[in-house]
Amino acid sequence: TPRPSYTVTKPTTSTTSSESVMSVASGPAQQVPILNLPIEIIQQITTFLDHPSAASFCLSTRYICYAVGTQPLATYLGSGKTIYEKRKNIEVLERAFPSHWYCAWCDRFHKHDKNGGPRNFDKETQRDCAEYNSYLHDGHDYVLTYHHVRLALNRHLWGSDFGIGLEDFAYYKEGSTKIYGKKVPMTLEVEAKIVDGHFLLHSTFTVVANGRAGKSSAIFKGGSFDIPQIVLGHRDSNDGHTGLASTVNKILSTDWRQIQDSLALCNNTQLCSFCATDYLITPRLIESGPSNHTPGIEIRIETWRDLYEGRNPFQSSWRAHG
Repeated sequence: TPRPSYTVTKPTTSTTSSESVMSVASGPAQQVPILNLPIEIIQQITTFLDHPSAASFCLSTRYICYAVGTQPLATYLGSGKTIYEKRKNIEVLERAFPSHWYCAWCDRFHKHDKNGGPRNFDKETQRDCAEYNSYLHDGHDYVLTYHHVRLALNRHLWGSDFGIGLEDFAYYKEGSTKIYGKKVPMTLEVEAKIVDGHFLLHSTFTVVANGRAGKSSAIFKGGSFDIPQIVLGHRDSNDGHTGLASTVNKILSTDWRQIQDSLALCNNTQLCSFCATDYLITPRLIESGPSNHTPGIEIRIETWRDLYEGRNPFQSSWRAHG
């Protein structure tokens, strides 16, 4: 039964005439015009749609599904000739149910944990597909897995009802690491963006070390310089990105009085030959290091990872990173 209409009027005064200042009329909710059409016409409309559109159409509302049946959906899901085409076609179901996402690793749908995300990975439902697939991390505080990338791209492609926002990937941490056996301050910052359908992850690690008097030391050996895996690491390798360790070692073993010569060799973006990560090392001489006795060297390491399109956890563009 339609609700009655109400009119709120402003009281009349001696100087102004009575006038209506607000009119609120509430009636029945507006229906989608196509739902008022006879079933036969809706069925006829379906015949003019391509297979992906017909499959999406039959999932749009309960009434449409009753009218056209599930045959268009079954035809489309069965039309994929390769495993990649079949996975792509299944996205029509994923788009129809925002509460779930399709996992190609398990070949099934998983429920989206609304309270999860890279910063709250421990609150998510623990699954083998997340445990054994590639992932990037900063210990237990930040764990970025494949399904986080997929959920972010789902939201980007299909709307706010799907997945997680890019703000869920933002991360900042202050702490300390050891160089030459001494604790020095460090910061880590992570942010993400989506460009041309690709998920890009930007990480910045900054550390301040004391200037050395030409002492040579391979600080990466033995884990004495703890750079977070999300910055340094890639799959099946403890050596980090191509050339990164040797460059940082060279900077830290350089006499601070000749550090400007080393600085001139940096400030150029490099490319890791293994995981195609771009990285930039930016050293800067500062007046006082952690010990306050000698000048210090601030080293900032930035990495840009292309984690690809989030459609397939087996793609080398994703697997190479974690």
